Amino acid sequence: NQGIKFYADRFKHCAEEDKFAFVMDATPDTLLFPERVYETYSQAPDDLISNLKLMVILREPISRELSRYNHMKREFIATNDTQSWFSEVAFTNGTVMSFDQYANIVLKNTIFKKEWKWPGQYVEHLRLWSELFGREKLLILSYDELQENPKKFQWRVRQFLGGRFPGELQRLNANEKPKTEVSDVAKKVLGPQFALKNKELYQFLHDHKGPWPEQHPFPHFQGYEEILIKSEGGHYEFEQANGDGRKHRVLSTKPYAYAIVLGKNPD
Repeated sequence: NQGIKFYADRFKHCAEEDKFAFVMDATPDTLLFPERVYETYSQAPDDLISNLKLMVILREPISRELSRYNHMKREFIATNDTQSWFSEVAFTNGTVMSFDQYANIVLKNTIFKKEWKWPGQYVEHLRLWSELFGREKLLILSYDELQENPKKFQWRVRQFLGGRFPGELQRLNANEKPKTEVSDVAKKVLGPQFALKNKELYQFLHDHKGPWPEQHPFPHFQGYEEILIKSEGGHYEFEQANGDGRKHRVLSTKPYAYAIVLGKNPD
């Protein structure tokens, strides 16, 4: 945190041109630092924090990890920098891991370290953003809707900001290469890592309604499903699908443990 002046200088051109109704700061890294953002805007003049509006786009966590891996892989291949943050996708001999290898060797052992809230643990971050700024100031958007229905997505943004913006959303960084899908191997490794936090996210969004243009209920991420059958004597019974489509029942002493299904969520 380099102070309010350092941050304000990044937006000098907006004030000088004096023609912008909205000024936006967009970066995925901001999600991890709500206290820093709150501190910065609390120092701003004219009670600027009261006019602040926040938007976050949530992507299915494993797909997000794959996207991040692809970014790190490109950077490492281009630079071969073994000391950089993106070098974690490479073995010590300099060869690049596949995403399945990266998930099993790196991510599986780091996602739930207690001293670090992983970016894909969305609920951990959104709780604090809501506490600091107020849930009514935070519009939570679905990445899937952005891909599948960009006009509806743009409508939500317009309604939330209270302004009309010309044009339509444009797809950037697109290329002609086929989209890389998350493999079943990666789903099996990482699915249990995110399942509980996904469930907590849905419950949080159910209990703490956001601004009216937001989706209610918020769509569940595809690839996760839970079916609680019954609970007796402190044991919770779940129905879980096998890879061949057949189902079996599993017992758990934890009410929030739940089965991972490699398929489409019916919601």
